[in-house]
Amino acid sequence: MICKMNDLFDTSLNDFYDEMQRVEQLLTIVDGIRQLAGTPPDLDEEGITFIDTARDLHIKVRNSPTEIPILSGTLLLYIVGRFENFVRISFETLCDLLAEKCKKFSDLPEKMQSTLISQTAEVLVRPSRYGFDTFQVQTFVVNLAKNMEAENGVGQINSACLSITEQNLRPNLLADLYKRVGIPSLWSELAKQSQLKLFFEDNADQRVEAAAKALLEELMNIRNQIAHPSTIPTFPDTIQVRRHIKYLKVLASVLIDICKVHYTTHKPK
Repeated sequence: MICKMNDLFDTSLNDFYDEMQRVEQLLTIVDGIRQLAGTPPDLDEEGITFIDTARDLHIKVRNSPTEIPILSGTLLLYIVGRFENFVRISFETLCDLLAEKCKKFSDLPEKMQSTLISQTAEVLVRPSRYGFDTFQVQTFVVNLAKNMEAENGVGQINSACLSITEQNLRPNLLADLYKRVGIPSLWSELAKQSQLKLFFEDNADQRVEAAAKALLEELMNIRNQIAHPSTIPTFPDTIQVRRHIKYLKVLASVLIDICKVHYTTHKPK
């Protein structure tokens, strides 16, 4: 029994060590790229040529064929995080712009009124969960009170409370976010946009909607499999990552279009 225990623990530890070694080898390649970029075309002070540095980097890359996918997987984690940050910022911008349009709290989109109250209350109950401190919480309380009493301009609203989420921006969560400001069917609106139809090479709204949601779901699954692996992760290749980047660029663009339309067409009472 003791032997079995040792084997299980040792296997787990060795697998972890192997993965850390792969990362260290990848960092060696990154250092080699930096060194190559800093090597002058002619001889340096130590007599090393650009060709010598390039040859050394070539050897490092050839000796690490399984490490390169880690880099593309890491970049995928970055682009997902960057996309989620973009969504938060652009969503809060929409909230702020809508508030600027309104003289009274009741002028805000109806769904936005109720959600602003409920989301602010959620932050008050669990501020640390969403990264807010005591001073910010006090500010949120004062802001909401002023918003609800406003007669000559709603003023600054708690857009940071409206944008809080607890999970990755999977398709359903993304749609739920925009429902908070009165966009009830985000994906059906997105699917009508020509950029998405061109990306998926399909003119049927329902098929484009299904494909767009499926690709974002796939991206989030890959992201979680890398960030929280239950086994040794399988990293995407550069072709996959490039396709996801292209998709997120298109999705970001049509999201902005939807925000612009929603802002422009909202008419305060």
